[in-house]
Amino acid sequence: MSNWFEFVAPDSTLQQGDILYECPVFFPDPKIDYTQLADPAQVDFKLEYKDVIVMSQSCDIQQGQPFMGVMLCPIANLSSVPKEGHLGNLLNDRIGYMHLLNKQIETENSPNLDYMIIDFSNVYTVPLATLSNWKLNKGQKIPRLLSPYTEAMSQRFGVKMMRVGTDDTTKVVMPELSARWKELTAPRI
Repeated sequence: MSNWFEFVAPDSTLQQGDILYECPVFFPDPKIDYTQLADPAQVDFKLEYKDVIVMSQSCDIQQGQPFMGVMLCPIANLSSVPKEGHLGNLLNDRIGYMHLLNKQIETENSPNLDYMIIDFSNVYTVPLATLSNWKLNKGQKIPRLLSPYTEAMSQRFGVKMMRVGTDDTTKVVMPELSARWKELTAPRI
């Protein structure tokens, strides 16, 4: 099994595929009427600590300003898969909002990492300066997803984000499709 991860120093530049454990994520109060807000200091934020993976492109992060929002998606262990029967679909990339990351067995240079699931259905943004400061102060090595696994993750995320919803009444139905196929492939006399 090839390594899917490397472990980087906390002062390294943030990159796509970095896994940040117990990362601060801020949520504004959804009940605030922002049209009536006179003072931004009146906004209360809820702070939660989430295990996340960096989804923003590394080249964007390197060009980013301190207040640039970095996209993050939550990660979880296998227990986040609803049913054991879904594992085959997960393994074959058939659950559009989930992406499987392989485990990594402990070596002399890296600790053990269990299977992880990325949840593309939730996307958070945190300012780059906040993440960089938090990562440095936490002082722990960061697991970083390696190529080509970073690109595979990014591609799956892109597919999830660019999907197009259509009206269900315009979808093709299997009996009609099957009948037409039979017409076209029937032997001609």
